[in-house]
Amino acid sequence: MKNLSIHIIDRIQEHMKALMIDEVDWLSKEATVEKWEEKRPLSYGGSFLSLQLNTGFVFEFSYIASQGTQYCTCKAEDEGYNTLYNCCGEVCDWEVPMVIKNNGVNELEEEVFVFTGKQKELWL
Repeated sequence: MKNLSIHIIDRIQEHMKALMIDEVDWLSKEATVEKWEEKRPLSYGGSFLSLQLNTGFVFEFSYIASQGTQYCTCKAEDEGYNTLYNCCGEVCDWEVPMVIKNNGVNELEEEVFVFTGKQKELWL
């Protein structure tokens, strides 16, 4: 993974932390990245990184649009306001981390990990 940009590595780590999947087998010492491709997502749901491992697993890192939320209207005087993010992180629109894991052979064995908390929980 040393050839990945720092920005992409940070985003992978954000996803792994948010989705609490740091115990996934692809992190084992035996697994190595055979092929990777950075992508520029065109819209919500598009992956920004595809990793193919020597174990046969493929991981697609992406974001999806948060559901049932609204455009951020938070103000500095609002409870829980975070100046770093200009937001309270409660019900505002945001990009939700998602990872799709598959073995490249059987789509029925595909696993999808989607963050289910609030945006502010990623800021801790």
